[in-house]
Amino acid sequence: MSFSKAEKVFASEPAWKAVTDIQDRKDIFRNAQDLMRSTFKKREEEQSRKNKDALMNVLTDIPEITYKTTWKEAQYFLSIDPTFKKNKNLLKMNKIDALEAFQDHIYNLEDEHEKEESRKNKEQKREERKVRDKYRILLDKLAEEGVITSLTYWSEIYATISKHSCFEEMLKQTKLNPLDIFKCYVNELKESYDKDKSVIKKILEKANFTIEIDTDFETIKDLIMNDEKGQKTNLSNVKMFFTSQKLRAEKRRQHAVKKEEKRLKKLENAFHKMLSSIVGEIDEKVMYEDIVDKISSEDIYNDVEDDEKRQQFFNSYIVKLTTSCGHNHSKQKESKKIKNKKLLKYQQLTDTDDSDGEEKRVEYERKRPFQNGSPISSDDDEEPVPEKKEKIEVNDEDLSEGEIRD
Repeated sequence: MSFSKAEKVFASEPAWKAVTDIQDRKDIFRNAQDLMRSTFKKREEEQSRKNKDALMNVLTDIPEITYKTTWKEAQYFLSIDPTFKKNKNLLKMNKIDALEAFQDHIYNLEDEHEKEESRKNKEQKREERKVRDKYRILLDKLAEEGVITSLTYWSEIYATISKHSCFEEMLKQTKLNPLDIFKCYVNELKESYDKDKSVIKKILEKANFTIEIDTDFETIKDLIMNDEKGQKTNLSNVKMFFTSQKLRAEKRRQHAVKKEEKRLKKLENAFHKMLSSIVGEIDEKVMYEDIVDKISSEDIYNDVEDDEKRQQFFNSYIVKLTTSCGHNHSKQKESKKIKNKKLLKYQQLTDTDDSDGEEKRVEYERKRPFQNGSPISSDDDEEPVPEKKEKIEVNDEDLSEGEIRD
């Protein structure tokens, strides 16, 4: 209402007449308007707040409304809700206020959902951690028993681990699986073994002790555990170090044996060569004592450590000659049998009548036209069969140690 209109409406009122000054009347009128506006605004705000609270209560009571519900879907649920339809204030409610109330309600639902998800995740992580702890305990137990070491492969241990219930539970893990934890565990064992290995080596060097094939584990164990630093080492690592050193000792022994065998073989070949050059071919009736005077002045004779080995080399030389001679005789007999068989077949062909014999002879020549030295093929123009090249003999002395085979 304007001041001029108020002049007409309140002109007969005693309170209006009591203020004679026009400017005072205007000031009082404006103050009254400001007071009315403030009071009306407060009433509207209070009613808006009440309506929002009431609408949020209604929305809370509707179970179909979740943190994913849209405003359009919420309007439908409100239109069929009996509580909402009976409340006249809510039906007259400002749409902006209603939307703000719905938005606040969705924010609350989202916060509750996030808290619930966080609680579930924590609970799940707690359960998974318990399962991993059980699995780690199993790995520790197998490591103590020596079943798992830093060199163990998953394929070797799978059959043992898969029998336990914690393995089945580990398969349900969202992130880590049994193989992942096993790999991490083996890496930890490797790091632990490297540290303990360094300590064990220093203890053995200090004691001037070397692990050989016949070394007992208890001896190493007592030596390590009597040392202050050795007491902190893992016993399984001590066992693994002991096993590896035993294998090394065995390899050293095998290498020494092979080296000695090669040396003796080379010495034997040289001894045979010496016998061949000095004594020549001899039969098995000749005794070592019969020729010892002839070879005693040779260098290779003195290179052989003892007379027992010299006699052993002499015996092997006799066996070698005998075997070689036997092979030559068997080859000659075989060749003679083949020639006799061909000659017999040829005689059978020539003993038949002329017509049949001629046909068989022609057929025989067709199948075997170039039998060198045979009575059937005697063409002078036939090219000679190339002679077999003689095998070049290589002396053992011309070969290096690596080229001489056992």
